[in-house]
Amino acid sequence: MITSDAQHELLATPRWAWLDDVINRWYADPLVASDGSSPDDIAVAEQRIGGNLPTSVVEWFTLVGRRLQDVCDTVEKPDTLYRNGGGVGVWTECQGGWAVVAQPDDTCVLREYGSTPLTFPQTPLWPALHGLLLGDTLAGACAGRRGPLGRLAPDVRGGHMPEESPLEADPETDAVWAAYQELPVPGGPYWGSSPRGDADTVLRRSEEGSGLGLEWMTATPAAFDRVAGLVTLDPPGGPQEIVLAFEHLSPAELTTLSDDHGFPDPDPFAAAVRDFGHLGMAEGATAGVRFHVRTSRPDETIAALWDALRGVVPGELADKVVVAIRPARISSFRVVHPAGRDQYVLPEEPG
Repeated sequence: MITSDAQHELLATPRWAWLDDVINRWYADPLVASDGSSPDDIAVAEQRIGGNLPTSVVEWFTLVGRRLQDVCDTVEKPDTLYRNGGGVGVWTECQGGWAVVAQPDDTCVLREYGSTPLTFPQTPLWPALHGLLLGDTLAGACAGRRGPLGRLAPDVRGGHMPEESPLEADPETDAVWAAYQELPVPGGPYWGSSPRGDADTVLRRSEEGSGLGLEWMTATPAAFDRVAGLVTLDPPGGPQEIVLAFEHLSPAELTTLSDDHGFPDPDPFAAAVRDFGHLGMAEGATAGVRFHVRTSRPDETIAALWDALRGVVPGELADKVVVAIRPARISSFRVVHPAGRDQYVLPEEPG
């Protein structure tokens, strides 16, 4: 870790020591000097909003202002920061339902713009940012991608257990939730309570009846094994997601997998797996195409996809396919093909 003097001094304070732990535990890349906003960046932000930023916001940007990225909600950066009443919006819900607003005295408040009452304590900004950052890191782990501070560490795993019935208690998620202590940070406004966990585990659970269920992430294999010992993450005969992904394709190869309108053509693969599962999504990118299948009969589904593959694409294109599978409750994929490849991560969405 090669930090600037300003970053080093801030991380040594009680109000920011948690950030060093979050980055080192959950993220692949250490904090470096270039991650922080410069004094000029902050001066431009203050000029744009027409006033001085709260000290807590200046410190936040000095630490990670150039590293911040959106995952679930919008993490405001120096060039997107906006005036909100007597403060500045620092974290905004992706659909505009709420915003966490930093006040001049370094506290923060929740502004609500929807009809559903939300819960978020008035608190100093530092613990609020800790909770919001953990929440969107958890969202990134559950999607198998990135967090607000970039690539997640290789051992990080996450997943989601939705409510089976909003009207009934779920013994499995109850057992996981009861096994961990409440963490000393506020939860996200939609979740209604603080997350639970320990040094290497974070859980959050929705209010009963919301349908959101329980999300989890772990930083180490041992932490994952503990969660897996409390709840069956890959039940026999349980739902699985299979991805058939074609990578690094030429324009001509993309055409082979596309319909007359240039979109990925799912029909040959959907027909092949209809007795075993449901092909519910086909996605394309600049140089790749992928098809997603939900099934509880993975072996038969993969065999059917291979049969369809032989009838649809030329042999050299088949060499560019990746087949990966994951249980519905775990975000990370296990690669079935090609041999020797350890990991498949869904490509990030454009923009």
